[in-house]
Amino acid sequence: MEEPCEVHMRNLIIIGASGLLGSELIKLFPDAIYTYNSTEIKNKNAYRLDITDQESLIFSLKKFDIRDIIFTSALTDVDKCEIYPDLAYKINADPFKYITKYLKRINGRLIQISTDYVFSGEQGNYSEEDLREPINVYGRSKKEAEDIILDSGIEYAIIRTSGIFGINRATGKTNFFLWIYNNLKENKEIYLVRDQYYSPTLNSILARAIREIYDREISGIIHFSSLDKISRLNFGYIVADIFGFDKNLIKETEMKDMKWKAKRPKDSSLNNEKAKRLLNEKPVSVIDEIKLIRGFLNGKD
Repeated sequence: MEEPCEVHMRNLIIIGASGLLGSELIKLFPDAIYTYNSTEIKNKNAYRLDITDQESLIFSLKKFDIRDIIFTSALTDVDKCEIYPDLAYKINADPFKYITKYLKRINGRLIQISTDYVFSGEQGNYSEEDLREPINVYGRSKKEAEDIILDSGIEYAIIRTSGIFGINRATGKTNFFLWIYNNLKENKEIYLVRDQYYSPTLNSILARAIREIYDREISGIIHFSSLDKISRLNFGYIVADIFGFDKNLIKETEMKDMKWKAKRPKDSSLNNEKAKRLLNEKPVSVIDEIKLIRGFLNGKD
């Protein structure tokens, strides 16, 4: 285990801080401890941690006298989870068995980032109370993580979100927005699914919502995503419109034509009424999210 350059005893750790969401949380929690695995974080409070190593995980929590945990780390490659289910559970579910026991002993608190893929996709507009019926290994592993937390008796917030995107690559991966943006910018054709619906979520807005949930000690399950139910195809059209790309480069396809290893929910869109009621940081439309990204890319506020 690598040590930070300077060791400061802090109460909060952000596990998985090199990811698409974690990289935004670093900006909002400058005094936290951050962990990464394969993609190094250049920060004096950051160090490498293998979350599948129970001994190292608990040692780290004790070493830094951690009281609160924001857990963003996950294996989110849906097809990889399907091919390697043991790995999916080892990363997405098993760490919570150890973390919750640790937090229970010290009366600590956990914020876990969960997913719309805990739902079957048959219904759409899912609320926090709707039945979870995941249809792939990724969704089942995330549901198990939720179940461990719900049964643990600790203070928690489970934040379910959908299709996180942003302008940064993070952990070496290109998110759906960047993939569309880069291809259309280079005048390359892309194929987008017209019959799969979700609620894409801008990482910077989600990060601000998490900061508010942390500061106000809001507990329970909360859905936070964009306000819209939108197809992958229409998301691409919005990107093209806002950035002035050629929409003719976007070709339509259907879920049945995709060579996916894992099934995907047809409509996993989330209902944000609870977040709108509880939070000052409100969910916004996909158009507003993309316009905000355009401002970032143009070097504006």
